[in-house]
Amino acid sequence: MKVRDLIERLGKLDPSLEIYGYCEDASIATDAKPYRLFWVDGITVDHVVRGRDEDGSPWAKFDFGPEATPLALVNMTSDF
Repeated sequence: MKVRDLIERLGKLDPSLEIYGYCEDASIATDAKPYRLFWVDGITVDHVVRGRDEDGSPWAKFDFGPEATPLALVNMTSDF
């Protein structure tokens, strides 16, 4: 999702609502907790290099090298 798309979607909501994220990804889900709820505590722009491990799982390294690209990152915590 691009920043403009997020702004557009958020702009249609009640601005007094709190924002949370959730994930049903199998890599963090358990039988007892099929999804996880996260509180969004900030948004930053950082330069990162992205890739995938041999098993296909994504990784990111904060870096300002030539392969790095700026990304808008939504910072989340599970402690809300």
